[in-house]
Amino acid sequence: TLAKQSEAAAREIKSLIDNSLELMTASAQAAASAGGDMGKVEQSIAGLTRTISDIAHASSGQSVEIGESQIAVEQLAQITQMNAALVDESTAASAALNQQAQALEDAVNVLMG
Repeated sequence: TLAKQSEAAAREIKSLIDNSLELMTASAQAAASAGGDMGKVEQSIAGLTRTISDIAHASSGQSVEIGESQIAVEQLAQITQMNAALVDESTAASAALNQQAQALEDAVNVLMG
């Protein structure tokens, strides 16, 4: 009969509406979960960006320190060369003084004796 067909159609429509509501609820939950996951991804990216920035800053500082160390090593090399030159000059002066002392001793010996 028509009433039974209408009742069956109404039940089927209600079932379809209930299924649609369940699907919409599940979709909303999935969207909320995806939004939360996106927030976590965004936080991770922000943390990674900070880490990369920190590494870049540290690398820049190390580069400056390496440059300063290189300058210090070059200055030490110059000082070492200057010291070596002073040692050579001192050795030459000492030899000259020894020669002069020997000459004086020889002269004194001639006069004394």
